[in-house]
Amino acid sequence: MAKISACHEEVDNFFAVALGDNFYQDGVKGVDDPKWSEVFSLPFKDVKCPWYPILGNHDWEGNVQAQIDFRTDSRWQMPNIYYTKTFGRIQLIFIDTTVLCPEISAMFTDKEFPPEPRQKHLDWLDKTLKHSTAEWIVVFGHYPIYSGGSSGIMREMQEVNNVLTKYNNVDCYVSGHDHCLQHLYCDKSKINYFVSGSGCERTYCRNLTGYSVFWVDMEGFLNCTIRGEVMTAIFVSFEGKELYRVDLKRKIKEKG
Repeated sequence: MAKISACHEEVDNFFAVALGDNFYQDGVKGVDDPKWSEVFSLPFKDVKCPWYPILGNHDWEGNVQAQIDFRTDSRWQMPNIYYTKTFGRIQLIFIDTTVLCPEISAMFTDKEFPPEPRQKHLDWLDKTLKHSTAEWIVVFGHYPIYSGGSSGIMREMQEVNNVLTKYNNVDCYVSGHDHCLQHLYCDKSKINYFVSGSGCERTYCRNLTGYSVFWVDMEGFLNCTIRGEVMTAIFVSFEGKELYRVDLKRKIKEKG
């Protein structure tokens, strides 16, 4: 990943996204937890760019507020459990799927997630997409919507997917959770779905009939670059080998 970072030093707005389960197995205890140095600051010291994190179910086992309040390493920039950032004509939307999927999250965390925060989050997402004027919209969440891994087609994420498709303006949804690398596409939603969850371990994945474009159970990460009307998405192994590359054209957004 440091090699990718060095290659992008001259690219405008180069950044990294942490797709949740940032601190195994049970999040962090506070802003002074040794995991900050052991898991983030030291291993990624050569990746000199902003990091925009989202939360996963394992993070909810610990102190979620600490991940928002952490300031010791200025690269870590997480203003809330869900938020949006805009770079010119590109809008990035970061959501908290643990809150959005209370039933499955309760199983993973042994915690209760009441319906009110979920609905508030859905309303925020709907409003954010409705009023967006961006040419590119990429949404990041921890749980996948479609996956050839253990998650399959996640039932609770389908309501989230309904919001993503409502205004026909979301280009990509990028997730983690399943420990593999996947590119999927849905003809109905016209959205490209990426799963990049094998940063620390790998588990099986298979062809999800009707959706899968590429899948592999290897450790690695996703590297995306947007230039003009095209986003190039590349899966890269930990050894730096290119595993898969695809060029995606942006959706033509309707003028409101």
